[in-house]
Amino acid sequence: MAPREPEHAEIHLFQFGRVQHAAGCCFARAVEHRAHESQHDANHLSGPLDPPWTIRPYIGTGKPLNARLDQILRAALTRAGLGRIDACDLSRGEVRGRYLRADGKPAALMGDAIQHVEIDDGQIYEQAGLLHMHSIAKFAHTETVRNLARTAGGYVGISIGMVDEVIGGESGKPSGVGLRGRSGELFVVYVERQVTGAELNSKGPYWAALALYRSPTDRALRALTASVLPALDRLTGIPLMREVHRAPARLLLEQAVFWKTWKSTQCNVAVDFPIYEGVSGDAVISTSSGRLVETYFDADAPTVHNRGEWGDLPEPVYFKGKSQKLAQLQLSAAVAKASKLNAQ
Repeated sequence: MAPREPEHAEIHLFQFGRVQHAAGCCFARAVEHRAHESQHDANHLSGPLDPPWTIRPYIGTGKPLNARLDQILRAALTRAGLGRIDACDLSRGEVRGRYLRADGKPAALMGDAIQHVEIDDGQIYEQAGLLHMHSIAKFAHTETVRNLARTAGGYVGISIGMVDEVIGGESGKPSGVGLRGRSGELFVVYVERQVTGAELNSKGPYWAALALYRSPTDRALRALTASVLPALDRLTGIPLMREVHRAPARLLLEQAVFWKTWKSTQCNVAVDFPIYEGVSGDAVISTSSGRLVETYFDADAPTVHNRGEWGDLPEPVYFKGKSQKLAQLQLSAAVAKASKLNAQ
């Protein structure tokens, strides 16, 4: 249950992304209207953005360009399915507490998901984008970009990928994003405007979307700006709403592996990490038959509980102010309760 009509704060039963409203339902019309708004207003991030991922109208408009890049980045991550991971697809990494995705490397999953998406002027991502940010400087001087700049009145493209840190501006230099090479050297892509979406000089990794541009008179490709979103790590590529969510997210993955063999559950779970505000908790645990356990990483638990408020459903788990051990116990109790309900 949650409010769906903003004007009246009416409460209506729904499940995000899985159950469609009836065609005549007034709430369905409200949702459809807001989804339509999000396609045309880069400042409203109410859900995934459908192609084309147009950025040309936002070039030169300052802040709205970053908002549009943020839309595109979240849409790409949603399309690639990186915000959801099943316990059965987790393999232990070389470092304790780190896991690998068995369904593929995050960068490869992203590349496969977005390569045919339409960007500006009918270009698909393979033409308008760069799968590898290291290639920006090299790509700037190719005949392809020069021809595109001539025929399209200025080449517009984007690059979506994972970076290792956000670089703060120093001595008048612009900020940028940094990528580590195999030997540890830092390769920096400087942008002309501020990077948004993360604290400057903070360590990554981050998922990033860069706006690229080259006019017919430019000698090189220009990186205008970037929007970034924290990632758990390079091995899973799980996007997170905030950097401080990395520690509780790792705890959830550890528990998800534990629940596969724990006698009280013995179930595979899936963990979703929503990247849109107000959708649900910071992470949602799904059991095999659909029972959900919501978790909140930095929100305060409600101080007042009505007797029987949750019935036979597991209550949400709040991490704030709790030790790791207590959070683990409450998580396991909630998942065990959901698993028991499934068996019934």
